[in-house]
Amino acid sequence: MGISDYFLGCNRIFLESSSSYSAPKWASQTALSGLRYGSLPREAVCTENLTPWEMKEWNPSLVASKRTVWIKILSLPVHVWDEEAFKQIGDQFGEFLDFDEDTILRRILDVARIKIYTIEKLKGVKGRLREWNKEEYGSIALKVNGEWAQTLMEVRRVVVKYFRNQVTEEGGDRLRLDGVSFQRISEDQNALLVVPFTREEIEVVDMESYGNKSPGPDGFNFAYFKRFWYLMKDEIRIMFDQFHPNEVIHKNL
Repeated sequence: MGISDYFLGCNRIFLESSSSYSAPKWASQTALSGLRYGSLPREAVCTENLTPWEMKEWNPSLVASKRTVWIKILSLPVHVWDEEAFKQIGDQFGEFLDFDEDTILRRILDVARIKIYTIEKLKGVKGRLREWNKEEYGSIALKVNGEWAQTLMEVRRVVVKYFRNQVTEEGGDRLRLDGVSFQRISEDQNALLVVPFTREEIEVVDMESYGNKSPGPDGFNFAYFKRFWYLMKDEIRIMFDQFHPNEVIHKNL
């Protein structure tokens, strides 16, 4: 089984030759899942006629010219999930032949398998796939200062550098508030902010409040307090005296 890892934007394409069916199925699944989820090195591998734990680097010459191969496409956007898109991908490698049943019935929308007949050895496939992806998506990697960052480490380095530049403080002079004259309040005005409320202030607030507003969950609205102010004013004043210095609300209210 020959497997190769290509970046299609954020997608990966795995090539699986028809000879993979003669190898243990468990070994094939192990190799593919390892590449997909990153438990194996990112470099493409070939596991044809090997035990599940033996790996070697991918060599395009392992896939001879004019042979049937399967292409596995992972993470292809759903909006391009159609026969035409798969045929275009197949044309990058050779002559398109067919889909597998899961792809036709859309059983696994994040994995597609198409069958092709190669016309030549798979050399230069990465460049042709880059051109196809550029036409479809606009870019296949991260372009910085006219150069492409294509490998995982290069893209990671560029992204980290970008955000680091965004949060890094540059040296130099800044505007300062030294010497700016702000409007200030006097000491008497400042002391007035913490003076306890007088009985007259409390009564004015009570009398000028709307009668249908309830001051608490007990259901007594301001109309009630206005009506019986002459009975409750002393208790309310005690409540304010307790709350102001001690931050305690009088329980008798």
